[in-house]
Amino acid sequence: MTWAHKRQLTILAILIACGLIILALIIVPKITKPATCSDGRQNGTESGVDCGGICKLYCVSDVQPLTIQWSRALPVTGSIYNLVAYIENPNRDAGIRSINYEFRIYDADNIFIAKREGVTYVNPNGAFVVFEGGVDVGNRPPKYTIFEFKGTSRFERVDPRALDVFLSSQDIQIENLGTRPRLIADIENSSIYEISNITAVALLFDENENVVGASSTIVESILPGSRDQVFFTWPAPFMENIVNKKIYPRTSVFEIPLR
Repeated sequence: MTWAHKRQLTILAILIACGLIILALIIVPKITKPATCSDGRQNGTESGVDCGGICKLYCVSDVQPLTIQWSRALPVTGSIYNLVAYIENPNRDAGIRSINYEFRIYDADNIFIAKREGVTYVNPNGAFVVFEGGVDVGNRPPKYTIFEFKGTSRFERVDPRALDVFLSSQDIQIENLGTRPRLIADIENSSIYEISNITAVALLFDENENVVGASSTIVESILPGSRDQVFFTWPAPFMENIVNKKIYPRTSVFEIPLR
């Protein structure tokens, strides 16, 4: 082999080596790309595709489903009814940022009367009430109420700081039961954060612990360690004897400005 041929082979080998190095620089990062919670693959600590492990989203197999304990259509006045559903989330640190729901009501002959749709959120570890007011049923009193969640909303891991946010009801009193009932209470914010967009639902129960009345109100905001007085009203007296009353205040833990 002549010196010229050796020189050509050397140059070719150098070019091939450079090409392989460039190719490796392109391919290797793609092959060894760090696992993320949005790469469409199950990798890293994940127990499913982009869920579980260190990911914000929980896998379906890692959480317990919501339990709908009951739903009711409650008369207000004339053909107007309020709809309520009582739901429990057994998951200690998992909530849902946004989830669609639907009420459907039927008469005694199981004939459809009306439906009401909405969007809500689910905080971790506890019970909550979904309320829809002012539903006109016409001349067909509702007998059956169906409540369902719709769509495919996912449970998310909630910031541990938000788990310490707690709203409670204090000093509940009811008056004017014989005319226009009114419930008065204080909503207390025992957390270190200002809490805004608070929804509170009041439920009234008879001697058999059946819910016979429901009303809702909104509180704009409550400062840390403070209280705000709320009122719930009904336009007509109840036929039943009211023996118990409960208030369910809540705000989305996903919207609290944590620090």
